[in-house]
Amino acid sequence: MSLEKRSALIQRSEILPLYKPDDPKRPFIMVRVTIEKGMLYIQSQERRLSLISKGVRLKVEYDLKVIWVNDMLDDEPGGMRNCFVVMAPEKSFILQADSHRAKIEWIQTTAIAISQALRFRGSYRPSAWKRLDDLQRWLGTREVEYTFKNGSELYKGAVYTGKWTAAMPHTCGTMKWPNGDVYKGEFEYGKFQGTGTMMWASDKQYQSYVGSWQGGMIEGHGEMMYVNRDIYTGWWHLGKRHGHGRMEYKGTQSVYIGAWKDDLRCGYGVFEDGKRHEKYIGMWSSDKLQWPRNPHHITADTLYMQF
Repeated sequence: MSLEKRSALIQRSEILPLYKPDDPKRPFIMVRVTIEKGMLYIQSQERRLSLISKGVRLKVEYDLKVIWVNDMLDDEPGGMRNCFVVMAPEKSFILQADSHRAKIEWIQTTAIAISQALRFRGSYRPSAWKRLDDLQRWLGTREVEYTFKNGSELYKGAVYTGKWTAAMPHTCGTMKWPNGDVYKGEFEYGKFQGTGTMMWASDKQYQSYVGSWQGGMIEGHGEMMYVNRDIYTGWWHLGKRHGHGRMEYKGTQSVYIGAWKDDLRCGYGVFEDGKRHEKYIGMWSSDKLQWPRNPHHITADTLYMQF
């Protein structure tokens, strides 16, 4: 049956076993899966105390624009057969059909429903999908908006607008939080990765950062402006100043250029005191100049002293 003819199967309701992604060896609960009017509904058919406290039934619904569906090989995981995975931005579901043919039908039906939900985005051409693989490739990366509800604490309540892959922010986009914080830049499978700009609206320490990210954390070279207008330009590691960097202290018009470790001045560095118009050159440790290690002191009158 062609993909065009299968579009008649958009409205669908059937009871399927649901598996937990972290324990896929046995059915966890029976659920009814329904695809209708641009939405995907998954609802449990039995109460399960271990699923949700106090025996509340599982009932979720998703806009098909933020749903991905993929096949699972029959030999993974745990030797299960006829399974496929439905992925949403904050949760994934492993479902099992009663036969291989039924599994393929479910994947095709869901993929067509997703493509129809996205058809107003300009590049939708139903006649182009001669094979399921072609349709899946087109659906793999898309640009939609989604509000995170019960996910990680980092993204809770945030609105993401940008590109997605496998139900995760990927490539580039903008994340806006209810408190006014905004991140705009590159993502890799749900995490800040690459070059990005972060603006904090209500943080007590940070105001803005422009630079490199890795694994969701500030990593590499970048510039941070603090709430008190201090500016650090240099290298970072795991969200802390680490390596060579330049710190401008706006309050005192002072500047430090040198080594940092774990957010503290550590190693060789030069500190120029903006109020005294003097320079201190030497080794630093735990954010303090180490006087016993022969630092150099240059006064405002260019008087040179070595301790």
